[in-house]
Amino acid sequence: MLTRIVAAVVWILRFLPLGLLAAIGSALGSLLYILGRERRKVCLTNLSRCLPEITEKERVALAKAHFAPSAAASSSARFCGGRHASA
Repeated sequence: MLTRIVAAVVWILRFLPLGLLAAIGSALGSLLYILGRERRKVCLTNLSRCLPEITEKERVALAKAHFAPSAAASSSARFCGGRHASA
């Protein structure tokens, strides 16, 4: 039953404008940063290893800035149903 609900939501999302999908994806990315403890930890660990010169506060800001556009791009690409940005 849950699979059918998810499939229906995905089917509906493909009819939304790309700008709205990007906004939904951005909100999803912010939510994933909060709820995705393991992915957040990996991201922060990678940033600390790659950029040891920046502060912890800067790493957290950079990680947060990464999650939102990544999810927005993913949702736009996944749900646009083959449409191009100019469509």
